[in-house]
Amino acid sequence: MPQPSSQSVHIERALSDLSVAYRQDKPSIAERIFPRVVVDFQNDKFHVWSKPDAWRRNAAKRAPGAKFARSGVGLSSDDYNSEQYALEYPIPDENRKNADAALNLGTSATNWLYDQLMLEQDYQFAAQWMTTGVGWGVGALGNGKWSATSSTPIKDIQTAARTVRRALGASSNHKIVATCGTIVETALLSNADITGKMTNVQVGTIDALRGLLAAIIGVDELVVADREYNTALEGRAASYSPVIDDDFLIVARPNAPGIDVPSPGYSFAWNEDGMGDMYIESYRDETIKSDIYRGICYYDLKQVSASLGVLFTDCAD
Repeated sequence: MPQPSSQSVHIERALSDLSVAYRQDKPSIAERIFPRVVVDFQNDKFHVWSKPDAWRRNAAKRAPGAKFARSGVGLSSDDYNSEQYALEYPIPDENRKNADAALNLGTSATNWLYDQLMLEQDYQFAAQWMTTGVGWGVGALGNGKWSATSSTPIKDIQTAARTVRRALGASSNHKIVATCGTIVETALLSNADITGKMTNVQVGTIDALRGLLAAIIGVDELVVADREYNTALEGRAASYSPVIDDDFLIVARPNAPGIDVPSPGYSFAWNEDGMGDMYIESYRDETIKSDIYRGICYYDLKQVSASLGVLFTDCAD
């Protein structure tokens, strides 16, 4: 007796309640190291008081009737220039009208553009400031890379932290913050110098583990950069690399930007047209019968005080 096959009784179609997209929606690492300052103009200047003048001993004993000692603090300026980074994503009418139920093409475009802008910001931060020759203090690996069994990462990092604290002085408005790639985090968590101090400690989440690791190595916060990017050109086989790899930057980051607040750097974000310093908009391009989604942001990842940072390079395998 003829019977339909299991394949013939069902015509395949896309699920209406499931799709897969690899999002990297974590906030930018850059703005966790260089605090964001929203500015009214694309380029401008900011005041810088003289640190040598501020820290020189000037107060003096005074005899009755004598003149007072006098001094002051020098003032200079620095500048920023917020560059635009932008990208568009077209959705043709045919694609929108023919899309399956599980696909919200507008939402997907918005999410992808946001992720792209975050990726670019972190890439720019790594390219500009996770590298040598830009003014940071040089971190010394006292006994080899931290992935080596004989290495001493706690001593190395605390020595660097002390250098940063000395450059900061007696400020109550800053935290000592470090950032690194996952390869460095793995090396630290596997290092006997550190694991010996984790004995009998129960940690429930990766955030709690990183908090414990930060306390052991002597910093207030450890920011691990786990954003990846595809280095291959479109159409080629994918090749993924971490945005921040085997480097470790330690800085004195202010709790909040403000007047008379030093920082290793600031992210000067320009609110160009009142839409915000990073936003997604859409418009209609009738010439190609498509809706165009556009992501726009303006920023300048500006180093402000190089003395408030120490960089270790190639510190793990």
